[in-house]
Amino acid sequence: MEREINLNDVVKYLNRAFSKAAYRVSDVIGKSAIRYQTVNGGWDTTLLYDYQVDFAHLINKIQREPTYASRKAIQEANDLIRDLEAEGSTN
Repeated sequence: MEREINLNDVVKYLNRAFSKAAYRVSDVIGKSAIRYQTVNGGWDTTLLYDYQVDFAHLINKIQREPTYASRKAIQEANDLIRDLEAEGSTN
């Protein structure tokens, strides 16, 4: 029998972990998460912005999907946090 997941606690944990990871790598990837218009009229984003958008989508999936289906999104969020932390060591 699988243990029931308290999604509110999971989301709180993931948010704290993401925030800490973003802070730790901020010297490498920057402190600003922005989307900006380039000189040629196109749009570009910072790496931190891309991570934040992906993370927000995963948190949304975790909160809106049934508990049994949110396990995959929880794992993806943990993987994303690990990838963010790795950015600090690869650059």
